[in-house]
Amino acid sequence: MSSSDPSASHQPSTNATLKAGLTALKQGDYPTAISLLERCANFSPNQVAIPTPNSPTSLQAQIGLVTAYERQGLTEQAIALCQALTQTPNPQAKAWADKTLASFIKRYPQLVASTELYPSTSPASEAPSTISNASEAGFIPLDAASTRKTSRTNKTNKLRAQTASVRQPQSPQPIFDTVTPPPETVEDDENPDPILATSAAIEPREWKQASRAQKWQPLSKLKLTRLWLLQAGSAIAFFASALFVLRFSMRATNWLLVKLPFVQPIQLLYRDPTVIFILGVGLMLALLPWLMDALLKLLYGLKPLSTATLATYSPEATKVLNRLPRQKKIATPALRLLPTAAPIALTYGSLPRFARIAVSQGLLEQLADDEIAALYAGEIAHITHWDFAVMSLAVLLLQVPYTLYWQVATWGDRLEARRKQAQRQNTALFYLFTVLVYIIAAFSSLNYGVYWLLRWPLLWLSRQRLYYSDRLAAEFTGNPNGLTRALLKTAIGVAQDVQQQQQTSYVLEGFNFLTPLDYKTALTVGSFYPAVSFEALLEWDRSNPHRHWLNLNQSHPLLGDRLQLLSSYARHWRLDSELNFANSAQAPTPKLTWQQWLTRHGQRLALQGAPFWGLGLGVAIGLGIWLIAAIGEFLGLWNLFWLVGDWAVLIGCLPLGLSLGIFVRINPFFPDITPVTLRATSPLPTLIANPTLLPIDSKPVQLQGKLLGRTGLANWLSQSLILQTDTGLVALDHTSAVGPLGAFWWRSPQPRDLVHQAVTAKGWFHRGATSWIDLETLRTSSGKTSISRHPIWSTLLAGVAACVGTYILLFIGGY
Repeated sequence: MSSSDPSASHQPSTNATLKAGLTALKQGDYPTAISLLERCANFSPNQVAIPTPNSPTSLQAQIGLVTAYERQGLTEQAIALCQALTQTPNPQAKAWADKTLASFIKRYPQLVASTELYPSTSPASEAPSTISNASEAGFIPLDAASTRKTSRTNKTNKLRAQTASVRQPQSPQPIFDTVTPPPETVEDDENPDPILATSAAIEPREWKQASRAQKWQPLSKLKLTRLWLLQAGSAIAFFASALFVLRFSMRATNWLLVKLPFVQPIQLLYRDPTVIFILGVGLMLALLPWLMDALLKLLYGLKPLSTATLATYSPEATKVLNRLPRQKKIATPALRLLPTAAPIALTYGSLPRFARIAVSQGLLEQLADDEIAALYAGEIAHITHWDFAVMSLAVLLLQVPYTLYWQVATWGDRLEARRKQAQRQNTALFYLFTVLVYIIAAFSSLNYGVYWLLRWPLLWLSRQRLYYSDRLAAEFTGNPNGLTRALLKTAIGVAQDVQQQQQTSYVLEGFNFLTPLDYKTALTVGSFYPAVSFEALLEWDRSNPHRHWLNLNQSHPLLGDRLQLLSSYARHWRLDSELNFANSAQAPTPKLTWQQWLTRHGQRLALQGAPFWGLGLGVAIGLGIWLIAAIGEFLGLWNLFWLVGDWAVLIGCLPLGLSLGIFVRINPFFPDITPVTLRATSPLPTLIANPTLLPIDSKPVQLQGKLLGRTGLANWLSQSLILQTDTGLVALDHTSAVGPLGAFWWRSPQPRDLVHQAVTAKGWFHRGATSWIDLETLRTSSGKTSISRHPIWSTLLAGVAACVGTYILLFIGGY
C-alpha cells in the first residue's frame, strides 16, 4: 500500500526533518534550522513565490524560516518570505504572517520598502478583525497586550505632567524575546492544526513574567570577610596610584616649564604632596555626600525624589526602603532623581546615615513596580556591605580628570568654531586659535587617559560587589526574576538612549562604576535582543571557558554569569526562571588530559596572550642570563661576573619579550580582508551569539550603518565610536599608524568628522567580554574615507619595545 504512494514513504522523513529544524530554531541554532527547514519547505530564499495551498509541513517550515532568517541576520529574506505568506489561503498562517509583517514594518521600515513584493492587505481599519480572528485561533496577538491599561500608567502620566522640565525618553517599545515555548496545548481537538501550533510556537512574546516566591527560606549565610579585604586592598591600590599620578604630573609640569623659554618652574610642585593628598582625601570623605550632590546637580540636573513620587511608580520600592534598612539596622537613604532617559541607579555617600540613592527618570518609567524595588534592594545592599563608601570616594576622585576632560573639550569646541571663522576670514588669529585648540585637545585627552588609568585598581572590587548585592536583593524580595528583568530592561533602555542621543552620555561613562550594569554590555545586549534571544546573547558569558580572565579589564561581572546565578536562586525556591538557561545548559565538560587541552585550546590561547607570554619569556631569558653568568663565574670559564644580579639585564629582556609577543600576534589578530573572507564571515548577530569565539578569532567584516559618537574634541582620540546597524550597536576602535599622535594630523580625515553620517565600516570583528570592530576603513556615501592602521601601529609598538630593550641591555646594563 504505502509502497504505491511515494509521498507516503517520504512523509516520515519530512516530518522528522521539520521537527529537527524547529528544535534547532528553538535552541538558537539558526544555520542548522535554516538548512533543515528549507529542505522541508521546498523553498529557495532566492526564489520567493506566493505559497500555494500545499502541505501543512511546507507551511510550518516556511513560518519557521521567517523567524530563522531574521535571527540569522537575513532580514530581507525574512521580510520577503513573510510578505509571500500573507497571500497564503491558509487562515492561520495568513494571520500569523500579517501580524509578523506588521512587526517588521515597525522595526525595519526601510528594508520592508525595499523588499515589498505585494501591496499591504491589512490596513489599519482591518486590524480589529485580524485580532479577533487571531484570538479565536488560539494565540494572543501582540497588539492585544499593548492595549491593556493600568492604574500605574495613569499615575505615571500625571507625574510626567508635573515634571515637564525633565527630558522625556522615547516610549519604550514592547520587549520581545525571539523563540518561546508554545502556549498551552489546544484541548478542543484531538489533532490540533499544525500550522497554528507552529505559528504559536515561534510567536514573539512579551516578558515571561516568571513568578516570585511567596514563602521562601533564606539562602545560606554569606561571609563578607573577603569583600571587606578586597575593599581595603582596592582602596590602598587606588589611592597609591592616584598619589603616583599626582607626583608624576607635578614633576612633568616643572620639567616642561624648564624647557620652555620665558617661564620658570613652580617651586611648590617640587614639594612632596603626600600629606596634602591625604588631608584632601580625608576632607573629601567627610564631605562626600554633599560634594557628590553638588556635582550631580551642577552637571546632570540632580534633584530630590520624594517617597510619595516614588510610590506612584513603585509602591513596592517604598516598602523595601522602609523594611530593608530597618532589618539591617541602618538609616533610610535619601532619595534623588536624575532627569535622564537612560535607566541609571547610583548609591553614594560616606556613612550609611548620609547615604543617597539616585535613580533616573528613565528607570522609573521603563521598569515595572517589582523590578524597581529589586534594584533599590540591590542599591541598599551596597550600603549594608559598606562597599558604597570606597567606590563613592574613588568615583568622586575620578570625576576630577573626567570632568576636566569633557568640560575642557566643550570649551575647546567653541574655540574651534572661532578658529574656523578666522580661517574663512583669512586672519592671523587662525594660527593662534589652531595652536590653542591643539593644546586644549592634548590636555583634554590627557585627562581622559588619566581617568582610564586610575580605573584599573577598582575593577576587581567593582565586579565582585555586584554578586553580593544581587544575592541580597534576590533574598530580601524573593524575586530573582524581577531583578533579571530589571537588568535586561536596563540594558535595553541604555541602548535606546545611546541611539536617541547618538552618543554615550557623560553620566553613563563617568559614573559607570556605580551603575548596576556596564554601559558597554548594555550596547550589545540591549540592541541585539530583537535579532537574537537573550539566552543566545548571554551564552558566551556562561559557557566560554576563558571568559573570566578575558573579563579582567571590565568594570562589571559578566551579565550572563549574574543572570545564571539569579536563575539558580529561582530554582532553589522552586520557581520558573525568567530566562530558559536550564534548557540551554550544556552538558558537563569532560575532564581533559593536558595533551587534549593543549590540542584544543593551546594554540589559540598562546596567540591570544602572546604579548603577556612574551613578558614571561623575557623574565625567563633574563633569569637564564643570570644563571649562565653565575655558572660561568663559578667554573671560571667566562668573566661574566658583572652580569650576575644586574637588574638592567632583567628589565631589558622584558620589552624584548613583549616585542616578540606582539609580532607573533599581529597576523592572526589582523588577517587579510578580501572579498572571499568577507563572504565567508557569518552575519553580525551570529558572531555575537557564538559562545566559542575569542578575540584572537578575528572575523573580517564590512557593515553599513550610521556612525554614532561624540563630536569635536571630546572624541579627539576616537574613543567614542559606535556603529548603528540594522540589527544592533557595535563599538568601533580606530587608531592611526602612530597611535594617539595621529589625531593631530589634520590632513587625514578623522572618524570624529564622520559622526552622525551613514558609513560603511570595514575591519576585524572581535568577541570577548564585549564585542568590537577594529577598523580598517570608514567610508561615507560621498567617498570621504578615514583609514585606520591597526597592524602598522602594532608593528610600531613592537619595534619601539625592541629598541628600548636593546638600548637598556647595551648602554645601561653592567653599570
